[in-house]
Amino acid sequence: MSLVTQTIPALFNGISQQPAPLRLSSQAEEQVNAYSTVVDGLTKRPPFEHIAKLSDGSLANAAHIHTINRDTSERYIVVVTDGDINVYDLAGNELVVNAPKGMAYLNLDGSPANTSFSIVTIADYSFIINKTVTVSPKESASTKPAELSNGSWQSIYDNGLDNDVNEIAYYNSYYTGRVDMGSVQTFQDLPHPDDDSPPLNGHSYKVSGYDENSFGAYYVIRKAGVWEETVAPDDAGGLDELTMPHALIRESDGSFSFKPFMWQVRQFGSSITNPLPTFVGQRLKDVFYYKNRLGFVAGESVVFSSAGKYDNFFRSTMTALLDSDVVDVAVSSAKVSQLEYAVPFQNNLMLFSDQTQFTLNVDELLTPTSVSIDTATEYDISSAVRPVGIGSDVYFVTEGGNHSRIREYFVRTDNSTGSAAADITAHVPRYLPKGITQVAGNSNEDVLVAISNTAGEENRLYVYKFFWNDEGKVQSSWSHWEINTADDTQVIAVASLENHIYAMIERTDGVYLERADVQSGYVTDDLDYGVYLDRLIPLSGIYLSGSDETLVTLPYPITDTANFQLVRGSGFVGEVQTLIDPSTYTFTSPTEILIPTDETAGEIYAGVPYEMRYTFSQQFMRTKEDAITTGRYMLRTFVTYFTDTAFFSTEVAPYGTDPLIETVVPSQLSDFTGKTVGADSLIIGEPVYHTGSYSFQVYGNSKEAKVTLVNDTHVQSKFQSVELEGFYTNRAKVL
Repeated sequence: MSLVTQTIPALFNGISQQPAPLRLSSQAEEQVNAYSTVVDGLTKRPPFEHIAKLSDGSLANAAHIHTINRDTSERYIVVVTDGDINVYDLAGNELVVNAPKGMAYLNLDGSPANTSFSIVTIADYSFIINKTVTVSPKESASTKPAELSNGSWQSIYDNGLDNDVNEIAYYNSYYTGRVDMGSVQTFQDLPHPDDDSPPLNGHSYKVSGYDENSFGAYYVIRKAGVWEETVAPDDAGGLDELTMPHALIRESDGSFSFKPFMWQVRQFGSSITNPLPTFVGQRLKDVFYYKNRLGFVAGESVVFSSAGKYDNFFRSTMTALLDSDVVDVAVSSAKVSQLEYAVPFQNNLMLFSDQTQFTLNVDELLTPTSVSIDTATEYDISSAVRPVGIGSDVYFVTEGGNHSRIREYFVRTDNSTGSAAADITAHVPRYLPKGITQVAGNSNEDVLVAISNTAGEENRLYVYKFFWNDEGKVQSSWSHWEINTADDTQVIAVASLENHIYAMIERTDGVYLERADVQSGYVTDDLDYGVYLDRLIPLSGIYLSGSDETLVTLPYPITDTANFQLVRGSGFVGEVQTLIDPSTYTFTSPTEILIPTDETAGEIYAGVPYEMRYTFSQQFMRTKEDAITTGRYMLRTFVTYFTDTAFFSTEVAPYGTDPLIETVVPSQLSDFTGKTVGADSLIIGEPVYHTGSYSFQVYGNSKEAKVTLVNDTHVQSKFQSVELEGFYTNRAKVL
C-alpha cells in the first residue's frame, strides 16, 4: 500500500457518459448550473436577468424569435407569432410596429410559429418568410397609364395594393401607345431614322435571331430616338407580393413597419426566355443573405437575387448573361433532396436537406455560370431545428431513439480534401433529449445552447462550451442549466446577441424575456462581483417612516415566496452583496414585499436562488490520462484550488450512499465560508472573495465514493483544479 497524490489539472470539460476509465480527468459525472471556461475554470453559471414581460398568455411552441443587430447602438428582439409581430429593444421596451396592409401574411392556421418562420436582416430591412404560404405568380400583369413626377409617360405595373404611386415600386418600359410591329431577325434589320419611313417612338419589335424556338429572342422599343430592350407584349408578369416574403422595416423615427415588399416585375424578355424563379408555386423554406444577394430555399433549388438588387429575381437583359444576374440552381443528388435550410459560413454556403448536406461551390464571385452544388456529407438532420453557424463551423441536430445528437460541420484545413461533421455529443450520447426545438450559437464566447419541448426538459438549457487553439480543440464541455423549477417554467425560444444568451421563458403568469451574460468574468452592474439570482433585477425601495419598513415592488409576481431573495447593492457601505434575511420578508401581495428597517441606501437586487452542482467522476490511478483499473484505490482527501470565491460546500458520500439508506452511512458535509483567521474576511457583513485552497476528507473506496461541489447561494465560486490523495494497493505490484 502506498500513499499517492494525483492532480486533476482542470475542471472545464463538462460531463461524460463514457465508462469512467475512458473519461478525461477533467470530465465529470454531473454538472448542473455550472459554467466551464478555460479562463475562469468551473464557475457558477451566470444568472438570467429580467428584461420585460412579453405576454400574459401562453406562447409555447407559438413564437419565433429573431435578433436585429443594426449597429453597436441599435439592437432589437423580434417576436413573431401566429398573425402578429412585436419588436423590443434590449431594455425590454416594446416599439411601435405599423402594418398598413395588415398582418394576414403571418397567419399559420395551426402550424407552430417556432418552426414556421424564417427571418434575415439586411440593414434596415428584415425579410420574413412564412413557410406555410405558397408563392404565387402574377402573370399577364395589367398596366395603366400614369404621369409620374418627372413628367414622362410610362405604364406602371399595378400590384393591386393601392393607388399611391409611391407605393408602386416597379414599372415596365412600355410607352403609352406602344405599337407592336412584328419581328425582325437581327438588330441590324430594325428600321433606322434615315429610312424612308422612320419609326415612331413607341414602336416595338421582336428580334428573333436564328433560334426557331424563341429562346434567343428579345424585344426592343423605340424611345427618344434609340432602340431600348423591353419586355414581350402583355408579358410583364411578376411575383404576387401578398404571397412573397414581407419586410419589417426600421423607419427613421425609430418605429417599424411591416408590409409587402415590392418585388420587381419582368422587364425584359418573355416568360420563356426570362421565366419566373423556380420557387414560384412552392413554399419557401428559408431566407438568407450571401455575397450581396438575397436568397431563398424551396424544393430542391436555391435562388439568389441579382447582385445588390434584393428585389429582382429576373434577368436584367436578354442580350447577355451578366455576372450580376439572378442565380437559380438545383442540387444534384441520387436522392430526392428537399432543401430545408441555407447557412452561410466561412465564405461558403451550406445547404441542408433531411438526409444530405450540400455546399455551394463558387469562385471569388457568385455568378450564373460559376456556381455548382455538391454533396458534402450525408447525415439525417432534424428538419425542425435550423442549423447555426459559430465562427467557421456549422452545427446541426440529428435525432435517433430517445435522444438527440449534434454534429459540428467544418472544412478540413489539413492536406486532405473535403469536409467532415464530427459528433460533438459522442461522449454524451444519452444526454440531449428528443424534441430539440432550437439551437443558438454565440460566436463571441464559443457557446452553443439547445432547448427541448420534451416533457420534463422544458426548463433546461443544454450548454456546449468549446475552445480551439493551435493544437486543436482543447475544450468540449456539455452541461445543462435549470431555470426555476418551482412554477412550471418552460424555455420556448433562445437567441444570441453580443455576449448574451436571450431566452423567452414562459411561466404560470405569462411569457418573459430574460438574458444571461456568458462572457468570462461576469459581474453585476457596478459591483465588483456577480449576484447569482435568476430573474435578477435592480430595484429601489420606498421607506415607510411610520412603520420603519421598506417597500419593494417587483415587476413580476412571486408564487414561491420561500424561494426568493433580496441582496444589497453598491450603495450599502459595508454591506454590499449581503443578503437581507429572507425570514423577515412580508409579502403583502405577489409583487410587493415589506422588509424591516430602512433599506434605501442603494439599489436592492431581487431574484430567485438556484443551485450549482458538480459531481466528480470515479477516480483512478493514472499514467498521464490512462486509467489503471486494477488494484484498490482508497481516497483520503480532496484539495480544491479556487479563485475569487466567497462560498461553496462539499458533499461527500464515502460509500456512494443512496438517499434511501443515507442514515446508515451518512454523507459528510463541510461548509467553506472564505474566512481565514486574522484576515479582513472575518469582518461581519460583506462576503469576502478569497483565492486559495481547501482540503476535505473523503475516506472511501474510489469505486463507491461520491464527491460533489455545491453552491446554492447568491455569491460566486470559481474552481481551477483539484489535488487528491489516497492509498493505492495492487497485488501484482505495489507503487
